[in-house]
Amino acid sequence: LEVLTGKKDRAAADASFLDKTVREELSFAGNGKVYPVVPFGDVLAVANRVMKARQKVLDSLCRDEKHSSGLAWDLKQGSPLRFDVTDRVDAPGTYTATFQWKGGSSALKIHSVKLYEGDWEVAADVHEGWTGVENNRNSYTLVLKKYRTNLDSYTLKAEVSGASGADSQGEMILKKNEN
Repeated sequence: LEVLTGKKDRAAADASFLDKTVREELSFAGNGKVYPVVPFGDVLAVANRVMKARQKVLDSLCRDEKHSSGLAWDLKQGSPLRFDVTDRVDAPGTYTATFQWKGGSSALKIHSVKLYEGDWEVAADVHEGWTGVENNRNSYTLVLKKYRTNLDSYTLKAEVSGASGADSQGEMILKKNEN
């Protein structure tokens, strides 16, 4: 499966998966068969067989969801935006923080993104970017050279401002780059 092997980029893999799913659903819905509305036989055994057959895909989706679901931000919280990323930073390496605007009347201007171990800055990317109706340079690369396991927390701080006010909401997605 391309989704599991990573041979295609995530967007192409998602589009392929969606295309296949839609084709299968349309084929099933249009096959003209009449199915019983009352279950019969060992329903639990059938459900377990289906789950076992799809377990690798389900495990992959669960792993991806842990790291792809964003952490919400609201510009009304002020700057810097602070995110507890302790559960997402789990090894040394390169991480990408991407800001996605979801709503509000103002775009989010991003000035810098920094990663902290406790109170110590350990990685930073300083450049101007924004996210709103359009995105421009809204991803930030953070290189964590050494991972410490005896910390209370890892925190990501983003220095931000509104393009036209404080009415701006969205999410920040932090992913570890696979090398």
